[in-house]
Amino acid sequence: MWRSLEARDRARQGYAIPVRSLSMEIEFDEDTCIGMYQCVAEWGDGFEKDKDAGKAILVDGEESADGVFVREVPEGAELDAKFAARTCPVDAITIYDDDGEQLIP
Repeated sequence: MWRSLEARDRARQGYAIPVRSLSMEIEFDEDTCIGMYQCVAEWGDGFEKDKDAGKAILVDGEESADGVFVREVPEGAELDAKFAARTCPVDAITIYDDDGEQLIP
């Protein structure tokens, strides 16, 4: 976890820890989502609000199981995807590395 919002913002701007380019995958369990939309705030290109359903939507996600959507995280969006997963209050978002190993949560 970041020690301060300033450290997080500096990391997002590329000042802190260099992020190595990996093929990451994000998995979103729509049934678990409670519609707090922190994921939308953290990664607005990856998630959208579905106010009618009261849940977030994983943009360009493909349904892999009932209510579970997956997609590859685009290069350059890895940090935002990780923040989205970390801020989800119900752990509806899982991040996997290029070897399929679970990184978050």
